Amino acid sequence: RGLLDSGRTLLWTAVVFLFVDFVFGVVFMMVIADNPHYSGQQDKYLECVASGGVACEASAEKAAAKMVKKYFPSLEMTMFTLFQVMTGDSWAEAIARPTDVNQPGTFYLFVCYVLVASFVLLNLVTAVIVDNALAVSKEDEENQLKEKRDRDKANFAKLSGLFQQL
Repeated sequence: RGLLDSGRTLLWTAVVFLFVDFVFGVVFMMVIADNPHYSGQQDKYLECVASGGVACEASAEKAAAKMVKKYFPSLEMTMFTLFQVMTGDSWAEAIARPTDVNQPGTFYLFVCYVLVASFVLLNLVTAVIVDNALAVSKEDEENQLKEKRDRDKANFAKLSGLFQQL
């Protein structure tokens, strides 16, 4: 009953989560997806790096560019990727570290998102459910106390009637 009673609050919590996910999605699109390393100039950049004798860096950057095209092609996909990050689904190895290859420091952006989304928003959902469960429990306790008072009054009336008969 506690979960069902918290439905409206959970709905608004989901709206807040979507808003936070949208805002971070826009930021990630601006910082990661709009980076020239991942745009049409990427092949020239990779050739330049490769010709400079840094072949392993070029292959790592090429893999990072493929990953960005896979996880950050549009705002909707970026928001879904952020949902994946929030749930802890291999985000560090598969998503955050490859972007850090071309853009050092983006890892901190991911950490900020995880702190806000995972720790704040998910704990907010937990708090809403627990608070509503406690409210339902208190209400049930009050109902039981009222029923006990009603039984006690009925018993007192019966006993009073018995004493009057004696």
